[in-house]
Amino acid sequence: MPLTETISLTTPVTIGKDDCHEIVLREATGGDVIEAQEESEKLVMTADGPQLVASPTLVGMGVLRRQVVKIGNVDGPVDLVTLKRLSVYDLNQVQLKADAMDAATEAEALKARTAMRGRTGEQDG
Repeated sequence: MPLTETISLTTPVTIGKDDCHEIVLREATGGDVIEAQEESEKLVMTADGPQLVASPTLVGMGVLRRQVVKIGNVDGPVDLVTLKRLSVYDLNQVQLKADAMDAATEAEALKARTAMRGRTGEQDG
């Protein structure tokens, strides 16, 4: 089951008729990253011809919006317009929590790989 975290908003966000006071986040997936990169690509002309360029800011926001399970009573993922309506403080808190979740997921994966390495490298003495 994916890790989720609930963040209380200091400034509620109104969506439709609802004042939303909380955001529920889940851990990011590889699919979230791929979709966010695709979504942020833009065709630009360079000296070498046309190239697809992805904005790191839009990739980060694209992943974050996909991590939103719920904001208030509204199911996620949310759109970028909704993220832009968060206060600067709340957006920062949501980003920090998402970063902490990513770090925890990476630490668990490293722990599992390290444990497996010990088992697969064993030889009879």
